[in-house]
Amino acid sequence: MDILLFDNDASFAMELCNKINNILIKERFDNDFVKLYHNADSLLKDITLKNKVRLFLIGINFKYTFNNKICDGLWLAYKIREIDYISPIVFFSNHVEIALSIFDYKLEVMDFISKYDTDIIEKRMKDCIQITHKRYLRKIDYQENFFNVYKDFELLRIPFSNIIYFETCTIPHKIKLVTREHEIELYRSLKSIVDLDQRLFRIHKSFIINKEHILSMNVKEKYVKMSNGDKCPISDKTLQVVKKEFKIKKY
Repeated sequence: MDILLFDNDASFAMELCNKINNILIKERFDNDFVKLYHNADSLLKDITLKNKVRLFLIGINFKYTFNNKICDGLWLAYKIREIDYISPIVFFSNHVEIALSIFDYKLEVMDFISKYDTDIIEKRMKDCIQITHKRYLRKIDYQENFFNVYKDFELLRIPFSNIIYFETCTIPHKIKLVTREHEIELYRSLKSIVDLDQRLFRIHKSFIINKEHILSMNVKEKYVKMSNGDKCPISDKTLQVVKKEFKIKKY
């Protein structure tokens, strides 16, 4: 998930970025990353992709330049809503009284956080990120969704459509990612991955598969054959769920 932060208070913005990155590390939201903007035009150009959930963090009481016009955070949020009517918006401000004017714009804001409340900002941000994952990300059918992998100091953004399956390795806390082009070993848990995309399904305690890559299923021998020819086992616990998923009836 993209977390898009827009605030021309450079000191506050960098401090907030650090807090958010700490949250993402602690909560194992490895596919989330923060992007900091100081230009409204750049932000609006970056959100043209439809059917994608983001979390917007906007400084509300500062003035921004857009197409040579002076605009504020409320105006920017209004323009965001013209493009993206789903993703949650969180406002930050030194002036709590501005909160009432939000309703004039019909923006459906998730939270309004005072910049003076430094002791609770991190907790409020953690809550907003967790709620976004729980409430929004699982309900959206992504046209483009990526799994981020850091390998040899390089960030690889792998489309979920290319992922065939994940499996655990013999080394503790390590898993193998199998895609159309790669096999990559990384330190992650299957539990932290299974809810990242609705195409993923934990078919066995050691395997998560991409349902779109299933070629066939053998109910008797309890395995599915994937698009690359590999066979992934089905556990007894999930067998009935898998049969129901693929509408296999017992006669």
